[in-house]
Amino acid sequence: MTMPNIIPSHSTTAPTIRRGIGIFLVRFGRLIHRWVAASIARHERKAALWALRRLSDRELRDMGLNRGDIGVGLAEAAKSRLQKQQNRALLRERTMAGSFNTAPSAAKERPAATGLSLAFDKLEVCH
Repeated sequence: MTMPNIIPSHSTTAPTIRRGIGIFLVRFGRLIHRWVAASIARHERKAALWALRRLSDRELRDMGLNRGDIGVGLAEAAKSRLQKQQNRALLRERTMAGSFNTAPSAAKERPAATGLSLAFDKLEVCH
């Protein structure tokens, strides 16, 4: 066997480089997406905090809240929203993969809604 017969006639480097660049761009895009999503979530939290702080004590009491619950409740609402987003993403991935078993696992069930998360949902509907 001679040396020219062993060397491939096409280059395998170009597809490997293209694949590596593609993977990098996808991951970089995801990173940018996460930064934008975090910024939007932070802005929404500040807006909700501002709106709830403007309410009178009576209006808060009508929703089942007091001023001390606002910060903690918003954190719980954010966790609940994040859980919903993760469940939707998981469902989307399963659908794209062809698996139609959409029942969430016991570990990823939706947490019970708190008074503040319900109040936050009411604020979203009103505005």
